[in-house]
Amino acid sequence: MAEVIDKKNVYVKQKIVAQDIEFGLTKVIQIRAGQRVEGTQINASTIPYDANRSIADVLKQLLDNAGIA
Repeated sequence: MAEVIDKKNVYVKQKIVAQDIEFGLTKVIQIRAGQRVEGTQINASTIPYDANRSIADVLKQLLDNAGIA
């Protein structure tokens, strides 16, 4: 949750909780404490799978090996 301090869009960051996580490629608008708050969804393909590869890299490798990609 973020709190707007002034009209320059300065936010106070707070810790994220599981209910705040939303996967996708767009932005979402939520109503919090009566105010509209814009949130950016998380592109899950960019999440690390291991030290050298993202989830997208691993999925591509699996699909390539299966001859699907």
